[in-house]
Formats: sequence, C-alpha cells, structure tokens
Amino acid sequence: MYTGAAEAEHWEDFDPVMVDCATSSQSAIANVIESITADEWSHLEEGLKNVPLPLKPGVYPLTSTTS
Repeated sequence: MYTGAAEAEHWEDFDPVMVDCATSSQSAIANVIESITADEWSHLEEGLKNVPLPLKPGVYPLTSTTS
C-alpha cells in the first residue's frame, strides 16, 4: 500500500507486504520471486546503493544509473 500524488513521481509513504507474509505456499512465493526480471533486480540493487548508512527506518528515493 502507498499514498502520494501522481504528479510527485514518487510514493510519499510505502507499506509493502512481502509475499511470504501473505502465504506459506512455497510454490506461490517462488512464482512471485521468479516473476521479477533480472533488469528489475538490477535497478533495485543500483538504487539501494543510495540508501544512507547506517541503515534506519524511512522512505528513501531510489535512483538507478542503469536504464
């Protein structure tokens, strides 16, 4: 779940529900994880490099240099 104005081009709040919190079915969890493309994983990994250390709870914009 998230909130925010579309014109802001980012979420103002984000409350993810991980698939393993929604089901105990290992096959359902595997299907969701396998549906994430290599490109999407790459964008996430690149963006996570921008999260400040030490880690603390918060909402951070993730930018990726890959396209």
